[in-house]
Amino acid sequence: MATAARDRETKGKVFGYRVEQPGVIPGRFALTADTNAWDECTSCPEFDSCYRFSSGKLMMEVAARN
Repeated sequence: MATAARDRETKGKVFGYRVEQPGVIPGRFALTADTNAWDECTSCPEFDSCYRFSSGKLMMEVAARN
């Protein structure tokens, strides 16, 4: 996973987030979703394979951090 810089957006094809860090302690964050990009992804014949791969990768990253 990417590390978010102060007040910068981290974005993938569909989902993203923005972290607002006024100082040392992380502040608020906002999630974003591009519904047009999501519709494009779900209409792709490779969607199931891509979704499963992305989900597995995310689960492994979460497990490695805990």
